[in-house]
Amino acid sequence: PVIVGFLGQFHRVPDTISIGRPIFGFFCIAGMFAARPFWLKVTFALVVAAAFITTAKLLLPQQSGDDLRVYAKNLWFANTEIPALVDDIEATGADAVMLQEVSDRNLEVLRLLEKSYPYQHLCRFSSWSGVALASRHPIQGEPICSNSRAIAAVPVVVEKSKVWLVSVHIPWPWPHDSLNNEADAERVLAELDGALVIAGDFNSMPWSGRVGRIASLTHTRLAGPIRPTFQLGQIPLPLDFVLAPGGGSQEIRPLFGSDHAGVLANIRLR
Repeated sequence: PVIVGFLGQFHRVPDTISIGRPIFGFFCIAGMFAARPFWLKVTFALVVAAAFITTAKLLLPQQSGDDLRVYAKNLWFANTEIPALVDDIEATGADAVMLQEVSDRNLEVLRLLEKSYPYQHLCRFSSWSGVALASRHPIQGEPICSNSRAIAAVPVVVEKSKVWLVSVHIPWPWPHDSLNNEADAERVLAELDGALVIAGDFNSMPWSGRVGRIASLTHTRLAGPIRPTFQLGQIPLPLDFVLAPGGGSQEIRPLFGSDHAGVLANIRLR
């Protein structure tokens, strides 16, 4: 399972399997000691190293950036604690807010943010799955929506440089049929010029093929440290994070009525 999980660049099934990479790595430690032939011990040791190096490094803190502060949040479509969330967003002094699951029931979040974040863009993919952005910086160009649920993007200018703010919500890789959503996301991102700041709910592990492709395509890196933002039963999963040209530092914000924790990142644009 560890080895298969590294094939997420080529198919969506390994991306789902890679969720358990750290757990599978622990089992490989047992295999390393139980194996008899020396070559098999070495093989297990290499797999253990691959499992932990590619996951543990994401848990380490990063140097904070001061170019832009970004707040990302999957609202949950039926959220009733929107006023408390808006208070938290405004208290952080974020420059841009990336929102997912903006629905007919929680649409008031954009209205409440309008005074502090007057420049807004909403992509309605259904009555419950809108993707939105709100910015203190004026929108300097044409906003973009992907064809299927994946991306909302707007161009702004930060310190005389063009920056694309991108809010992301891509469905689960497998068994969910998300191939068109991934293709739409990559197509839109490939066409954007200038620096990109991408934040939201990726529904994939930060070490997955999906995230790796997006980071490579956009010349961005993850802000850290990565921490769990979603609880699947008793399993904590890091599904929400921020990508920027120079990475940056991030912290986890409270749930505020959602099933996803928020992410606040201070990022570097260079």
